[in-house]
Amino acid sequence: MSGLDNRYPDFPVGGVARIVAQEIRRILKAGDSGLEHIVINVDGGQNLEEYQDTFEGYIKHLEIDLGREPYHTVDLIIERPEGLVVIERSNPPYGWALPGGFIDPGEDAQTAARREAKEETNLDLGGLREFRVYDQPGRDPRFETSTTVFIGTGMGDPRSGDDAQALKIIAFHDLLGADFAFDHGRIVSDYIATER
Repeated sequence: MSGLDNRYPDFPVGGVARIVAQEIRRILKAGDSGLEHIVINVDGGQNLEEYQDTFEGYIKHLEIDLGREPYHTVDLIIERPEGLVVIERSNPPYGWALPGGFIDPGEDAQTAARREAKEETNLDLGGLREFRVYDQPGRDPRFETSTTVFIGTGMGDPRSGDDAQALKIIAFHDLLGADFAFDHGRIVSDYIATER
């Protein structure tokens, strides 16, 4: 398996394994789907081993490390003088998004916010404060999440890292026209209405 079917030949095997794991969990969680068999065709050798390891590790991470849904996450509104910092996701769902991620076991939300900012943008956060909580069902197409959104000033040299494919700063006056993944367009709209 060199990709996510023939349309995405360069898609990493590990990414395919995570997508398949998410979809299987979603189908099983929905209940009576009529699903009787799942057939996964993976080329042998290193691809098969990588696929198995990633699939099993990801299921373990979801079930054991993160526990039951909804999963708790943080999202970050990182302000710079010229606009807000956003990342382009390297994993599905693709698109531009606010930096953020899962709160690790034993970690509080503010610590997770600072960690995710550093991992995804290389920025430290000044003046970090809680903005709002978003927990509407369906806000994340992969699984149910509840996110605490923080606002902070990005300090340092911004650059993409971790699972961010790219990073850019969107000028404040262009934010409402931007196309965001998840419900991040709503979060940005709420931010502009109350903070700008």
